[in-house]
Amino acid sequence: MHGESRWRTRDEGTFTVEIPSWWHKRKVQPIDSHCGEYVSLRVRFNFDEVDELLYRTDKAKARHDELARAYQASVQDEASPQFIRRIGDRFALFTVEQDQKWEDGGYPGKHAVEVFIPYERGGSLNLWITFRDLSDRETALRIAKSIQSK
Repeated sequence: MHGESRWRTRDEGTFTVEIPSWWHKRKVQPIDSHCGEYVSLRVRFNFDEVDELLYRTDKAKARHDELARAYQASVQDEASPQFIRRIGDRFALFTVEQDQKWEDGGYPGKHAVEVFIPYERGGSLNLWITFRDLSDRETALRIAKSIQSK
């Protein structure tokens, strides 16, 4: 792992995220959302933010409220495969998984950390960090946990 000085905060408009400084942003062509991708040799970080037209307000609010209730009902174990974190006034569902669908889909490997953040006003932010080797798991989790809503 590289030192703290080798990480930087990237501003993506509605959120910020910390990534290793040697990663580069790859140009992507969004169709109807705000999306992006950062890559290294072994790990890929993607995000896709959709508005209320693609993820309706009633559905987003219901999902947000469900996550809020689950967060408040029990202590979250961040070492488990799925947990909820509070990010500002929002709640995010984190899923740490191993699934062949990632590698079959052209991602670097079958491991992933996914984050789903529904917005009460409608819309959502979806992030996924995919990687080949379990030695990259902590980097992926650090990136995911660094997300800050603006």
